[in-house]
Parts: sequence; structure tokens; C-alpha cells
Amino acid sequence: MAAKTVRSSPPKPDPSNPSDCFVMMPISDPEGYPTGHFARVFEDIFVPAIERAGFKPIRADQVRATNLIHLDVLQKLIDAPIALCDLSAHNPNVMFELGLRQAFDKPVVLVQESGTRQIFDIAPLRYAEYRRGRVYHEVLEDQKAIAEAITETVAAHNDNNIGVNSLVKILSLTRPASLPDLQESVQDPGLQLIRAELNELRLELRRAVRPIEVPERDLAEELSIWTRRVRRLYDQHQEAKDDASLVARVRATCSAFAHELNRLERRAVRFRDAEALSRINHMRDEVGHLATLCAPSAEPPPDSGKD
Repeated sequence: MAAKTVRSSPPKPDPSNPSDCFVMMPISDPEGYPTGHFARVFEDIFVPAIERAGFKPIRADQVRATNLIHLDVLQKLIDAPIALCDLSAHNPNVMFELGLRQAFDKPVVLVQESGTRQIFDIAPLRYAEYRRGRVYHEVLEDQKAIAEAITETVAAHNDNNIGVNSLVKILSLTRPASLPDLQESVQDPGLQLIRAELNELRLELRRAVRPIEVPERDLAEELSIWTRRVRRLYDQHQEAKDDASLVARVRATCSAFAHELNRLERRAVRFRDAEALSRINHMRDEVGHLATLCAPSAEPPPDSGKD
């Protein structure tokens, strides 16, 4: 009688000493996203989901072991037992990191914002989605779905090395990539100096060819500021009463406000923010009404009668 094969369950993460989960996602805010969007996605959705799965989240900007930052990031990217990759912004750095992770056939969980245009054929790959609005109950559901995807991916990888989202196995490649032992060269002071100088040169070139970017204030925050300014403008009009010079100043301010509202409208259209557009149109109506109130009234014709 043939012996029955008993399949051992994969080891569970140790909650007292969790392993790293390397998160591949945009660090700065890409065009079309409000300021701090991906930072909030990381804190509100990814961190709780990863910790729920029993791992410790770590991003590239958190790797600060030595001065050789890029080498540290590469080592973490390859060595982490699990990784999470956000495809939402089509970020080139994220795609590069995902390519490296795939080349070494290491388990990775793919996630993207709902409605994201697919950048390549991911039909044979599994991915989880999260919602942009971050409504409370939806955030909890997205955290749970991503945590389950992490747990299932790790279990499948540990179970006879069955790869989830593994292009090496999907394409039946002979073997994954491997790194040579670079420990001695990494510790060589001369090579460290050369790498540091090259890194500094690269940063200087970036500063020279890229204009200084001033981060834009969050659109919702800016709309709140302009709402308060419009209300103060109404108060100033009430205080002006019959003072022609103050009324003229309020009228000039209305013109400046209309210009700024046009600028905010362009941002709202770019972000496809219907709520912001509605608020801007309401403020434009208020400013237009106030400008009408401040318009100079027609002078009465002089009395042509004789005494």
C-alpha cells in the first residue's frame, strides 16, 4: 500500500519579529494625483494590510543602512520574503523594481487603484484592487483583501515553491537570475568612494537639468481658503457702505478672485474632481454677484431747468 504524502503547512510569520515586506510604489506625487495621495495610501491601506498578514512594511525611502542607498534598496528588494507592488501610477521606477523582483523569481503581490488602465497584459497574473476615495468601510475591505493576497502568495511560494505572479514559472524559464557574491567589493573603500562620487554627480546633473518644482497645495485645502476669502470680501462690501473708494477696492478684488477661480477650475478639471468644480462654480456665482453690487451706478442727468 502506497504511503500517503503529508504536505506540511508553511511556517507562519513570527509576530514578535516580523519579516520585511518590500513595498514598490511612487514616493513622490505623480501628475494628476493630489499632494500626499500615495503617502496616505501607504499609511491607510498598505501598512495595516501588511501588518495584518504578519509582516513589516518597508519602502525604498526608509532604507538607510549605509551611504550606499541604491545598493541597500536593491538588496532589500531581492532579499525580502514578500513584496507588494502598486501599479497605479505607471511609475517607471516601480516597473524597474518589479522587473528585478520577477527576474529573481521572488513572490510579489500586485495591487492597483480601481479603474487603473492596464499597462501590460496581466491576464495570467493575480492582482488586488483598492479604492481611491478611502471611505472607511471600503478601506477596511481593501486592507483585508490585500492582507489575504499577501498570505496566499507567501503560502503558495512556501508550498513546493508554487509561484504566484511568477513570470519565471509562467514562461517555464530554466532558472531565475542570481547575484554573484559581491561582499568583498562592497566593502572595498575605493569602490565605495567611486560609487559615492558617481551618486553625487548624478544628483548634481538632475538639479541642473530639472527646474525647481514647488509642490502644489492640496486642492480641497485651497478651495477652503478661497471660500473664506470670498466670505471676507462680502463682509468688506457690507462695511464699505457709501465709501466709493472701498467699494472700488472690493470690485477690483472680485476681478482678481475670478482669475484665481479660473486657475483652480483648471486644476479641478485635471484631477477630474466633480465636487471641486461644483464648489468653484458656486464661488464664481458669489463673486459675480458681488461684482454686480459693486458696479458704479449711473449718474442722474443734470437738472436743465431754470430757476
